[in-house]
Amino acid sequence: PLSPNQCGLYSATLTGANACTAAASVSVTVHPTPTLSVLGATLCSNQSASLSAYSLPGASYYWSGPGSFTSSAQFPLLSSPPASLSGAYQLTVTSAQNCSNTASANVTITALPNVSITANSPLCFGSTLYLSGTGGITYNWAGPNGFSSAAQNPSIAAVGFSQAGNYSLTATTGPCVVVLTK
Repeated sequence: PLSPNQCGLYSATLTGANACTAAASVSVTVHPTPTLSVLGATLCSNQSASLSAYSLPGASYYWSGPGSFTSSAQFPLLSSPPASLSGAYQLTVTSAQNCSNTASANVTITALPNVSITANSPLCFGSTLYLSGTGGITYNWAGPNGFSSAAQNPSIAAVGFSQAGNYSLTATTGPCVVVLTK
C-alpha cells in the first residue's frame, strides 16, 4: 500500500527482445484516509443525544445502527429513542478525495422505570394517609407542609388540612428518573 509520503512521478522503462525500449510515466497522488473519532453515549429513553464525528471539510457521513437507523448528518440526533435502539452505531466518512474510513460507537439506551403511585385519598380529618410507590430503586417523596420521605411507602398519621394537596414521587432506576404527582 502507498502512503501520502509516496506521492510523486513514477516511471518505467521497458526493453523488448529486439533491444527496443519504451518509457512511460504516471503521476501518483495518495490522499490520506480520514481519521475518525466517534463517541458513544448512555442515556435514558426520555433523553436525546447526538452522535458525533469530527468535521472533515468536504466529507460525507453515513451512519447506520440498530432498528434500521441511518443518517447522512454529521451529528444525527437520537430523540427520545426506545431502548431497542441500543447497540453499535457505525459511521463511514468519505473524504472529498473519495477516501473512506469506518468507526463504530456503542450507544446504551435505558428504558424509563414503570413507576406508579397510589394514595388512600380522599380521607377523613385525623386519618392516616398511606402513599405507595412502585417501579423504582430509590424513592423521594415531597408534599405539602414540608413533607419529604425516602421510603417507598410512607405514611402520615393524623392528617389535617395542612397535609391536603399534591404529593410527588421521584423514582430512579439506575441512570433514569421519573417524577409523578398524585
